[in-house]
Amino acid sequence: MTQAELASQSRCGITRDTIAQIETGRTKSIPPYIDNILEALNVNPIDFFNKIYKSKQSEPPAFNKVLSNIKAQITELEGRVQAVDDTIRVPIMGTAPAGTFCTKEEHIEGYRKIDRKEVASVIKPEELFFVRVSGDSISGDGIRDGYLALVNPNAEFVNGKIYVCRIENECVIKHVFKDNGKVRLISSNSEYKDYLVNEVEIRGRVINSYPPPLTH
Repeated sequence: MTQAELASQSRCGITRDTIAQIETGRTKSIPPYIDNILEALNVNPIDFFNKIYKSKQSEPPAFNKVLSNIKAQITELEGRVQAVDDTIRVPIMGTAPAGTFCTKEEHIEGYRKIDRKEVASVIKPEELFFVRVSGDSISGDGIRDGYLALVNPNAEFVNGKIYVCRIENECVIKHVFKDNGKVRLISSNSEYKDYLVNEVEIRGRVINSYPPPLTH
């Protein structure tokens, strides 16, 4: 296909001179009409770039420079997309240990963003939620009054880990131990008593905690 034929089939007003500029390397950035040219040639863009870079040593130096510019700008765009996706919005679902607790949408108090890398090992990060800590019963673990506890509702149970549990209509955050059909809920602050119950509803494991934002 000649330059004139390609220009006529690209359907966006591209001239023969424009095609010549691309071929000779006089175009220094990604042409906004590159998709039209590839469509006119019936070429898949991904296949085009893969083949070009595999055989770039045999191409004219000026054309290689154009392709290098294209690759650099594509990499930059990919980086911007990745940067946008580096955080995750996690709902704040209520307060514990005092008060009732519910995971229904109408009880969401707000959201807090966290770095996606912090929960890279979580299988379903979209199901994470926060509870706001009330009191200092687990202050021995560095989780203090007003902190936001990040909870994974799908975490496998491990004896002794910190969990958000419901006892009747009250929600508490405690270390949980299961032994001989009983459940022991233990605080890390010795001023608080332990609970020994037959069963509890475990809502999720605390996997991290965050201090409240500073106020001015």
